[in-house]
Amino acid sequence: MFAETTELRCIIEPAAAALAAERATEAQIAQILTSAHAMHPGEDDLQAMFAADCLFHATVLDATGNMMMRQMQNIILTMLRISYEFGVLMVDGEPVSREGHIHVAEAIRDRNATAAEQAMQTMLKFNRRTAVEYWTRATAETANRTS
Repeated sequence: MFAETTELRCIIEPAAAALAAERATEAQIAQILTSAHAMHPGEDDLQAMFAADCLFHATVLDATGNMMMRQMQNIILTMLRISYEFGVLMVDGEPVSREGHIHVAEAIRDRNATAAEQAMQTMLKFNRRTAVEYWTRATAETANRTS
């Protein structure tokens, strides 16, 4: 289920980033940039990183100006919560990408819809790989313990 919901994010969020680049208010752009820069993987304050991550994604969806996209906030934030609760923050020692969030934020700031969409796709492709690898590893470990 986690991989499938990540797949859903890969469909929705790049389009949301493109719309946000076209429609975001200056205040929304500032919030997206601030929250992207507030993420610090590897530091001890996981709650602060989670809050910044949630604010980033919620504001991008809000900045689309599309009521249906805004309704996706709860689904996206639930998926973020699950990923943090299961510790899907690292793959092979590589932390969740602060840099990826910043690339999306800067493309939105620059009003470059194509770059925003591509940056979000790149970031979520990494997240999808993380989810698949995590669950493959977890399933194998469970199978080994029961054998």
